[in-house]
Amino acid sequence: MIPRHIKEVSPQRKAVAPYNFVELHNKVVPAELEADGSLRAHDRYYSDRYTGKIVCTLKTESPLYTRCGLNKDDFANFGDKSNEELTSEEREKYAQFFQHPNNENPVLPGSSLRGMFRNIVEIISFSKIERVSEQDKFFFRAVAAESDDPLGNIYKDTIKNSVKAGYLEKRGDKWFIRPATEHNNKSFLKIKEQDINDINRANLPSLIIMEKDEYLPQYIKINVKLDEENIIVSEGEVVGSRQGYLVTSGNMLETLNVTEAERRRLLRRKEGRKNHYIVLERSKAPALEISEDAIRDYCNALTDFQQGKLFEDNPRNKFSKSMGFLKLDRPVFYCTPEESSSVVTLFGQSPNFRIPYLSKNTGRAASAVDFVPKQIGKSEIIDITDAIFGFVRDKKAKEQSRAGRVFFSDALYKGDEDGIWLTNDIITPRILASPKPTTFQHYLVQKECNKENLKHYASDPDVDTVIRGHKLYWHKGDVRIEKIRENLPEEEIENKQSQYTKIKPIKSGVTFEFTISFENLTDVELGALLWTLSLTLPVGEKEKRQLLSLDAKERYSFSLGMGKPLGMGAVGIEKYELHLNERYRNEPKQRYTKLFDGDKWLIGDRPATHDECANCINRFEDYITSEINKLDYPQDYNVTETEKLKLKDIPRIKMLLLMLRWDKYPPVDIRTRYMEIKRSVRESYLCNPVKAEDETVNEYKCRLVLPSPFQVMDIQGQDNRIHTEPDESISLEQETNQVKTALSHFTIGQILDATITKIKGNDVTYKFLDNKNRTTGEKKKIKSLQEGQAVKIKVTDLKEDGDVKNVKLYLG
Repeated sequence: MIPRHIKEVSPQRKAVAPYNFVELHNKVVPAELEADGSLRAHDRYYSDRYTGKIVCTLKTESPLYTRCGLNKDDFANFGDKSNEELTSEEREKYAQFFQHPNNENPVLPGSSLRGMFRNIVEIISFSKIERVSEQDKFFFRAVAAESDDPLGNIYKDTIKNSVKAGYLEKRGDKWFIRPATEHNNKSFLKIKEQDINDINRANLPSLIIMEKDEYLPQYIKINVKLDEENIIVSEGEVVGSRQGYLVTSGNMLETLNVTEAERRRLLRRKEGRKNHYIVLERSKAPALEISEDAIRDYCNALTDFQQGKLFEDNPRNKFSKSMGFLKLDRPVFYCTPEESSSVVTLFGQSPNFRIPYLSKNTGRAASAVDFVPKQIGKSEIIDITDAIFGFVRDKKAKEQSRAGRVFFSDALYKGDEDGIWLTNDIITPRILASPKPTTFQHYLVQKECNKENLKHYASDPDVDTVIRGHKLYWHKGDVRIEKIRENLPEEEIENKQSQYTKIKPIKSGVTFEFTISFENLTDVELGALLWTLSLTLPVGEKEKRQLLSLDAKERYSFSLGMGKPLGMGAVGIEKYELHLNERYRNEPKQRYTKLFDGDKWLIGDRPATHDECANCINRFEDYITSEINKLDYPQDYNVTETEKLKLKDIPRIKMLLLMLRWDKYPPVDIRTRYMEIKRSVRESYLCNPVKAEDETVNEYKCRLVLPSPFQVMDIQGQDNRIHTEPDESISLEQETNQVKTALSHFTIGQILDATITKIKGNDVTYKFLDNKNRTTGEKKKIKSLQEGQAVKIKVTDLKEDGDVKNVKLYLG
């Protein structure tokens, strides 16, 4: 069973965030496949499949922004510039809303719509979790962690007293470390900056001290004199017989916009560093090879600090955007390899360097993909999302790619309620910096909320924890421009252009029209699209809303575009019209039989009936609820009940619905704000200040746990997820069979979906319900049938035990 997140986080341990998660499922629901286990070919239109289009009207419920691409000339002139390098005019061009060159009205790109719908279909169809990056590796530092921090002991046990210093060397593509010479059994020496000021300051003219605005990490070549009491260093005149480097690291104040006097005050306290490091000359000891995996993981996980982004304007910046501090002959700190290995795997720019969470599966730096359960992660299983939208896999896969069968047009502007643009001016939105996946207390399943027992990326995947699931953002209503626009002075914004952008959003109440074209969809696949489209329909579309068995008063919205953490991008489908195309039929008035239909082109489309829509949605729900793992059922659901389980009643789908609620959402400034590293104590805050006189508090320090959507919405009583394993005396396979038996109560006249697996003479063999096969004579209909064809069959006779004895082809 996949670990479940705690049902109730205690009030003093609750985190807040503008996002939450739809939890993972225990099994991937496969697509409807042919007898050979593959999807049907794309080379024809099939009589038992649906081809057509859905014409949709979309309405914005809150301000929305989708960035426009640059034209060819602008891209050539400034397309590769960073935001701070752009002129004001260039930033305005970047800020424009997506639109066609010959039309000033906004347009929603079809690719964005496709992505939005694919994400929802992936959740409701219990598809694989594949789009998780394994490139981003997770590292951490816990140098001064509190005693109850779950990472403190891990860091100390890993680093211990084994950190040494040396110099980087390179041979071909491989990196090595030449150990530094030692003094009193130490390969590097600490020196307090205060001691430098008292004794050595005049001898180090190029040293920038920590309190200065322009302070940055430095490598200063020095001469060193060591005596029993003092360390004397000099850049110029030789004052001692030893040589080496003075290495300075960050002062932990890089991102603060404070005066030098304030920096001095902070550096005297816990907030700042106290020491620099002296690395003596290289020794004659053998060079140690650095693991290629460790180099790759380090480069893939570089922070803004390690890339030198905080010091880009300083000509003395020593860091590279692609390689960090790695450079030939530069001092490096490292952990000596274990006795069983001669390869260095842990290294960094200072002695208190970050170390990777080591994956228990690979032994390498952990990534989010390590915490995706294997049974629902990347695989060759073809799920419903694959079948509808297509897929591309690596070269080792049996089937490497398959084109999708749905096509989204751009959404064109149709009208508005009170103008198009939120403002005629281009605005700077508030910084959208958010916790990264390294914030494990948010992004990983936690079984309890005590700080010392939290699970992290060094925990055992699948056993201890997994990723929380699909990340979605809470809606915040029709947010006003004041909640979107940054309210800092323009000069302060200008000084931080690397953190800001500019946008020109549209208002709520703007409508667009787009078309979803589709080919050869099964009723289950078409039902998945219609279920998604029906979800956000307004109350007036009562007939279609009732197909989902949802409360008539509830309203839902999707999220599209930028600014979701601020409440931007809420959109809903106002209405949709399903048109089915009957081009596969060779009948009068159908496509390809005539060119015109009166004064119009004959295209063979007809409006679908309400019953056809209802049938597809019901087929989709029945298929999903009968295929999912029993562990994903509601805890109180009895599989022997005659009433069918509805998709909306499955706990993880209930989570989705809570996250999409538009008419009711959590208190915006209390439960769905971002936590802050420096939250003013004059506002409501989480965690506790370090000292009573502190003016700000780091809300992340306490590692508060993000509750489930049920708890955020104050409806823990509706959280009926199964949290414990079932009776161990019954295997999962036995449980699955019991569920299928309970759900497979056959009656004469019952209509079932089947696939033709064999035709011999007039005898046709049908496969249905995964593993049942029945052969019957179909003399009159044999000419229209072919192996691999999906059909419907009628139960014509039963055995004494109630199982199916005989069936016949059903044509409706």
